[in-house]
Amino acid sequence: MAKAGEAFSDDPLVEKYYGQRHRLWSRFDEGVWMTQRGWCEVTPEAIARSSAELHKTMKKKTCVLDLFSGCGGDTAQLALVYDKVIAVDIDPDAIAAAKKNMEVYDVEDRVFFTVVISVP
Repeated sequence: MAKAGEAFSDDPLVEKYYGQRHRLWSRFDEGVWMTQRGWCEVTPEAIARSSAELHKTMKKKTCVLDLFSGCGGDTAQLALVYDKVIAVDIDPDAIAAAKKNMEVYDVEDRVFFTVVISVP
């Protein structure tokens, strides 16, 4: 996990997505954090926002569960719409990055994070 603009600069996988960074996160330059895997897993912000808006008919006080939250692309948009979001992921580094990203989007007080390891 690292500040997205400072890490993975020589990684070909990240290089492929870096040009789309502002499409993935509109506040990228404000200090978004990512894991290497997060670059190819994060939902582009416009899609995440649209998805969150589709559910706006639910009561604002609804608690939303974001399974496989990763670095928090969907989590941030859900937290902008709902009072409480529970973000769940198997990767502790992704959860750590998501926590930083919720600060960038000023929604850290609305999100509870947990690392859950799936058992077959």
